[in-house]
Parts: sequence; C-alpha cells; structure tokens
Amino acid sequence: MIRTLSQLPASDDLVQLQNKTSCPYSKRANLFYVEENGTKEISLAEANTAMKSFLQNQRQKDVDILFMCFRHDHTHIDQLVDFFYHLMNGLFVAIENKSIETLNFNDERSKIELDGVTFFITVHSPIYAESHSRHAFGCNTVIGFQPYESFARFKVLTSHQESVRKKFTRDGKPYAPSAVVDSQHELEKFIKPMDRDSPPIKWWIKRNKPGIHR
Repeated sequence: MIRTLSQLPASDDLVQLQNKTSCPYSKRANLFYVEENGTKEISLAEANTAMKSFLQNQRQKDVDILFMCFRHDHTHIDQLVDFFYHLMNGLFVAIENKSIETLNFNDERSKIELDGVTFFITVHSPIYAESHSRHAFGCNTVIGFQPYESFARFKVLTSHQESVRKKFTRDGKPYAPSAVVDSQHELEKFIKPMDRDSPPIKWWIKRNKPGIHR
C-alpha cells in the first residue's frame, strides 16, 4: 500500500529524513512510502509489487519521491551494495522482464527507466555517519525513488546543483568535489561510498546474493 508521509508522526524516521536533509526542495515535496501488513519494513518481493502499483498510479498524483524501507542488517558498504543490486535487479525482472546483466549501465548516458518512468534513486543507511548526506535517521535502510517529473515540477535545473551542494556544506554535510560528485555518470550517484576519497560505486556489476532481508 502506498501512503503519504503526512500520515506519519513527527518522530518517524522517514519524517526525520525529510526534515533533516539539506535538500532545499524536501520540505515542500509530496513524499510517499510503502507499507505492508501495518509496517514500513518490506521484503524484496513486496518491493516489486509496490513498485508496480506505484507505476500504475503515480501519474494520477504529483508524487515527488517514493520511499521503500528495509530492515537494516548491513555492517559494511559492500553488503549494502549487494542488497541494492538485488533490489534493482528484481525490479527490472518483474517490470521490464530484463535482468541488469543484459543492460549496458556502463554507458555514462544510462538512465533507470521502469515502465516508461525515469527515476533518480538515493540510498540512505544507518551505516553512514550522521554528517554524511546519505545518513538514515533510524534503524531502516531507506531507498528513495524520485521520478524525473518531480524535477520538472520544482524547475530543478542542472545549474541549480551548485547551490544545493553549498547548502549541504553549510549544514555540515560537505558536498566537496569528489569522484562521485563530479562524475558524469548519473547511476554512480545513487549509492555513495563511505567517504569522499573513495571511488564511485558501480553497483550494477553483478553482486553476491545478499542475506535474508525483511
């Protein structure tokens, strides 16, 4: 079931993520999350079902981001990347009938498109330091799916990126030049390394199977 964040209490970790992020557009964004059986924590299979439902209905609403929450049991960035790879591969198999291995995501022009909707994706996790721009405020790994229609609604242009980075820096979450920030490959920005000195993460390269995630 797709629900709006406005239905959650102020103490909820997703509301904290919206309120504490340095993104200047977040406070007025129309944010939704997935809930199954009365909980935000979902399985990989439930993620596939939720995304199909979202794709069928998202154009009927001004949806800016869809959040999916998963139980956080990662202790290392490699485990988080493994999990994200299998989440994305499952979505492509379920919706596009293609595995990631068959797609050329090494091309810098690559985009993530599911059923005609193009997404920018952000991965947030408790393993990141609180000063990191992808820190998750709670016990869940949170994946945010932002349709490109949202950027158009807010008139977010490439020329605005520098002002957004400065806002993060002023808030103590530096967006200083790095291989990830400066990369021309958009998919390398989805899941960030732990520190700015590390190279971008090519998460679409075949990964080990993750452990059991709920």
